[in-house]
Amino acid sequence: MSAPLGKKIRREAEMLAVEAEKIRQNKTIRALVDNYSYVLTGGKPITLAEAYPLALQKPSCREPSEHIARQKLRYWNDFVSYTSANLTINSSKENPFSD
Repeated sequence: MSAPLGKKIRREAEMLAVEAEKIRQNKTIRALVDNYSYVLTGGKPITLAEAYPLALQKPSCREPSEHIARQKLRYWNDFVSYTSANLTINSSKENPFSD
């Protein structure tokens, strides 16, 4: 094994050890998901307009009928329109609903 490759492997192992320690510091599953939500979403923020199609891609036990699927999509689009017209988006990482 060459020296540069060995250094690279050692550096990656150290980075993995640091990340594993960060994960162990989370006391609950909720804390873990909150702290790694950015990684879990593929590394980019998800807008409200993108959220519903992404949710439809998740596996489900039951497939809704076409009528119900269209109705839910209409409700979602109404919600997105309302929130974009009436609410200011808080782009900070803090939860706007927490006390």
